[in-house]
Formats: sequence, structure tokens, C-alpha cells
Amino acid sequence: MEGYKCRVGKGLLKICMGDNYTDATVVFREYVQNAIDAIYQAESLDIISNTDNYVSININCGDVQIMDRGIGVKSDEIGPILVDLGNSTKTNSDIGRYGIGRLSGANWCDKIVFETSYQGEPIRSILTFDSKLARKLVQENDSQDCGDVMDEVTSCVFETEAEEQHYFRVTLVNVKEEL
Repeated sequence: MEGYKCRVGKGLLKICMGDNYTDATVVFREYVQNAIDAIYQAESLDIISNTDNYVSININCGDVQIMDRGIGVKSDEIGPILVDLGNSTKTNSDIGRYGIGRLSGANWCDKIVFETSYQGEPIRSILTFDSKLARKLVQENDSQDCGDVMDEVTSCVFETEAEEQHYFRVTLVNVKEEL
């Protein structure tokens, strides 16, 4: 509408962070679905064969890690793919096509760390989402915009990686007992 700027309320972020899930184990479904989509993409581009793909789940010292050897995310697409909400590049045939599931573990841990590398790029991107701070901010009664909260609780660094590497790893740091 002319003269009006749309704002997206923090309630949307609460939903994306898993507020609508009463069962913590749904978190695993969300991350495994994203991993399967990444594997299918890598197979369709002949980066991996259907015998070289996998999804692993590791639980260690209060952290949960889900990793796949799928397509990964290009370093210049980290913001649009991992920070923007409801902005998905996936097609209708993909399982997770709405761009809202990546934060589903946020109500169950202190931080979510996304590490990824895209085949042919000598870069490992590490995006950190501070779940604990995000939960605090969405509970406050001010009118802070969802995007402003996302900007405040995310940070990203880039490191060197072997060009042939391609993967996506989600680590839920210091998970709650329910998970």
C-alpha cells in the first residue's frame, strides 16, 4: 500500500522457532527433511551418487548435530537462504519449501550453528543464531520487527575450506533435556 511499510511481527519468529510444536522430536524431522532436499539437489547435479549420500545425527555432551553431504549453500546466499524467513529457493517438489523450518530447534537449545560449504567454493560459512537471546527478544512487549530481531541474533564468519567439499551441518548447542 502506498505510503505504508509492511512490518513483520515477532510472532512469526516465535512460530519459526518451534513455538507451535509441543513435541521436541519434530525438530529432527525438520532438519532431516532439509538434508534430504539437499541430497536430492546434489544427486540431480551429479555432485554425488545415490550410494554416496547420507544424513547423520550425532548427540554429544549436550549438543545435537545433523549433517548431510548434499549440495550445501553458496557463501553469497547465506543471508537469503539461512537468515531470511519464508524465503525459500526450493521448488514445489522439495519437502521443505516454505523457508521456515531451519529455526525449529531454537526453543530447545541455546544456539544453532549452521556450517556449510558448496562444491567448487573454497569457503566454509558458519552462521550462528543465538536462540537464547532470540527467545528473550520475542518475549519483550515492544514492537520490534521480526527482521530486526533476526539481524540482532545472527552472525556469520567465513573460513577456508577445500573446494571439493560440500555439506551442511546444523548443531544445536546445549539442548534441553526434552530433545
